[in-house]
Amino acid sequence: MNCKDSTDKLKFVSKANQAGKAIRLTEATAMTQSAMWYGNLVNAGKGFETVFSFRMSQGFNATDDGSSPGAEGIAFVIQNSSLTALGFPAGNMGFAGISNSVAIEFDTYNNKTDMNDPDGNHVAVFCNGTNGNYAFHNSQFCLGTSSNIPQMRADNTLYYAKIDYNMEPGKLRVWLDNTGKFDGSPALTIDKFDLAKAINLDNGRAYIGFTSATGDSYQIHEIQSWKYCSSNYYITGVPENKEFYLKFNLPTGGDAEITIFDILGKTVFYSHERELDMGQNSKAVDCRSIPAGIYYCSVKTINNIMVAPFVIQR
Repeated sequence: MNCKDSTDKLKFVSKANQAGKAIRLTEATAMTQSAMWYGNLVNAGKGFETVFSFRMSQGFNATDDGSSPGAEGIAFVIQNSSLTALGFPAGNMGFAGISNSVAIEFDTYNNKTDMNDPDGNHVAVFCNGTNGNYAFHNSQFCLGTSSNIPQMRADNTLYYAKIDYNMEPGKLRVWLDNTGKFDGSPALTIDKFDLAKAINLDNGRAYIGFTSATGDSYQIHEIQSWKYCSSNYYITGVPENKEFYLKFNLPTGGDAEITIFDILGKTVFYSHERELDMGQNSKAVDCRSIPAGIYYCSVKTINNIMVAPFVIQR
């Protein structure tokens, strides 16, 4: 993955702003919505991993929904609409209405009547193709939902989320915990997911960022940290009987460790490449002694790690 800290070059929409070292998406006021986007298109179509932390405070419920005070939550959004894209408030979470988008929401309020929410503490993934996204929890718009997560409270508790796509082939996975270790299984996995088919990308690229909203109930929503890593290498040649070429881009020159391992984690190939150039590099891999099957290849440098799956056929 080509990993960068994603706290610079941000575009704020509506009330989003920088508050000290945090990004404040909403204040504790009713019926607001805001967004924050990274200022450039980023690679997303081949795969990515993003890790961020967030907290909420000053929660208030105008109507008791059976969950902790505070509404509505935040969403990580991949979209190819614009840098000023913004959806609607309340249970729409700021992403509903954004065309050509995929949204992963962290929902803290039970909008059962309006949005068919399962409860007031869940994660969910939404997509409506190139049309305006919609936050209604049904099979047409919601790709999956899970309430198997820690209770999110508006008491300044710091929560950590990780989302990855195609790190396991065809899977979009979501984790949430309050340690940042992500030791357990994902809270939610969307199988057979193809981002390039779900929305229209710009040569595999899209805008990424966060949205948030309040309704009659509200809370402060803040992003405390954010990293985004996109898959940035590819394999040429068909890995069959002899060899294939691994091509990858390095943001800086230096050493790299190339490891190929099977689905059980067993290493079948390892090479320590020294003094590589910045930019594109390639490595020929002899696969004659490697059995047919599904494998993962990682390229690790002192600052980055790139991982992607491939298949060896016989």
